[in-house]
Amino acid sequence: METQNQAEAKFQELNQKIVKFTNIDTESFTHSYGGISMTARPGMSIIGTWHLCDHLATHLARKVLAREKKKTIKPNEKHVLYTEAQVEEFKKKALSDVNETENQDNVNTVKVMEAKPKEVNVPAPVKVTRQEIIKDLKERGLKFDIHKTNAELLQMIVDSEAVKS
Repeated sequence: METQNQAEAKFQELNQKIVKFTNIDTESFTHSYGGISMTARPGMSIIGTWHLCDHLATHLARKVLAREKKKTIKPNEKHVLYTEAQVEEFKKKALSDVNETENQDNVNTVKVMEAKPKEVNVPAPVKVTRQEIIKDLKERGLKFDIHKTNAELLQMIVDSEAVKS
């Protein structure tokens, strides 16, 4: 069994390790880490700390495995969408060590080492009216309480997107 010192040493070692995460899916992938949203188009790589890249790979694996499993089950059936073993196997394909001799000109890579929020290009929030939100909810066939706030209604849309993927 690991002692606390061994666990802390392992954490520090991993925190200093730089690896490459590659979006091996056919769709763009967006996820947040440390409050910073990152998007990787299909085939795009992000070089960063092991913790960042492992986090992104885990969530990409869950997204892809769940989407693929949902194609094989009937609506309203309850199934396990993925196992931790499947996630780990997927992550092996999406994560790789950074090879110092790799020709970076031939790789579509975004280097993310220690991004500070002010350095990240974050698109301006899109302003939507309450009418547009309600119209979108109706088009999606979602039932909603008209008395909820715009933020609560928008969260319903976001939640419905999460269920789809």
